[in-house]
Amino acid sequence: MRAELVVAQTHRFTRIDPLLPPARPVAEGLELVATLPDGDRVAGKLSAPTTAPENWMLHPVIGDKGTRGMDAILRAARAALDGTETQPAASCTVTWPSRDAEATRALLDHGFAPSSALAIRTASGEPASPGDIRIRTSRPCLDTFVLDAELAGAPAGTVTVSEVDVADAGPLGALLLTGRWGLLRGPLVPETVRRRGSGSALMAAAHAELGRAGIGRSHLVHDPHDPVTTVFLHRHGYRPLWTTWTARPLSVMR
Repeated sequence: MRAELVVAQTHRFTRIDPLLPPARPVAEGLELVATLPDGDRVAGKLSAPTTAPENWMLHPVIGDKGTRGMDAILRAARAALDGTETQPAASCTVTWPSRDAEATRALLDHGFAPSSALAIRTASGEPASPGDIRIRTSRPCLDTFVLDAELAGAPAGTVTVSEVDVADAGPLGALLLTGRWGLLRGPLVPETVRRRGSGSALMAAAHAELGRAGIGRSHLVHDPHDPVTTVFLHRHGYRPLWTTWTARPLSVMR
């Protein structure tokens, strides 16, 4: 059953978003199985916390069942957690394709809220950047470079970019298609110089550096609740691929 669900989930992911990698099962965790009213079954793994504060990670394998499948496996996870001793501050997270509106409906109904998003950029082109911002580049190690912006001789922000090889078997292989990607951390811009173009200049320079290295795809993680960041990233060609949903504390999980 589980192998069939993984295949069906891969086909569904491809229909939802062609930039999603194939679905793959999680090896470790508490096995969950739920039966739908029509007799079909869905599955999942509930991974126990390894860090504090206590966070349980749910990995649904619902095939092509959409809202019904996600609803059923969330109920199974809630029942499993009810029979487990948990801390008052414990939480549960699910990382799921951002474009899956059907599963999103079930997550919201069960008390989950978006807590972070992995966004990707594959398109070329940049908004125009002001010409009075100077960008300096340094390489602290072979696969990482740091860009620092200066405006009128004063620091105006920084962004760190790593070059990442994504393989099927690696941890990023569950989130990104295989191949070379850029990973951006930032840009971080001081409050005193915001809205003066240094963030856009840093992004344009970061993408240009990746292009010179032969890397045309990049990704980053951001807070989806920050409207300024979300609009900024959209202007630079980023859009969400995965959203992490969190029920915190566990008492809000229905």
